[in-house]
Amino acid sequence: MQNNRPICQILLSRFKRAQCTMALALMAITICMPTWAFAAPKAVGTFQYWTVYTDDTGAAPVCYAVSQPRKKLPVGAKRGDIFLTITHRPGDGVRYEPGLRIGYPISPKSDPMAQVENNRFRFFSGAHAKTGADEWAWIEDIDQTPQLIEALRKGSTLTFSATSQRGTQTKDTYSLMGFTRAMEALDEACP
Repeated sequence: MQNNRPICQILLSRFKRAQCTMALALMAITICMPTWAFAAPKAVGTFQYWTVYTDDTGAAPVCYAVSQPRKKLPVGAKRGDIFLTITHRPGDGVRYEPGLRIGYPISPKSDPMAQVENNRFRFFSGAHAKTGADEWAWIEDIDQTPQLIEALRKGSTLTFSATSQRGTQTKDTYSLMGFTRAMEALDEACP
């Protein structure tokens, strides 16, 4: 009996079967994969308002201290996750990298600013740098990082201000209680 289907339909049918077989194989591998392959970051410790984590799932460990704001303004603004991190990435030679997730896409025209007591530090956003990380901000002048970290060690609060793409101005206040001990734990976790 001769098959009357055009060659394109036969090849397409075989291709779909191959795709299905590959999808099932990947699903089986994922289900059977050991749980360590999906390991979450491990908490090293909590120090008042700061928690230190390590993540050993990549080629080199990454360690970070994280805190959430104690006060968020405006109160009713709809936002996603908001937090401040200080990160060590020894594999990349990075130590004390400050980063803030604001919980909304920052306007590329915004001038994000951190203030610790009388010290002000300019930040830039992923929206401004066109990195695709529109909810994140980093210190503008990397050479000011040691001064920022020193101010965080000595200060009581950090206030961060930025403007969303919708024009909402926000101001988040972080407690620095526990920051110095968190930095000691961070240094121990990722020397």
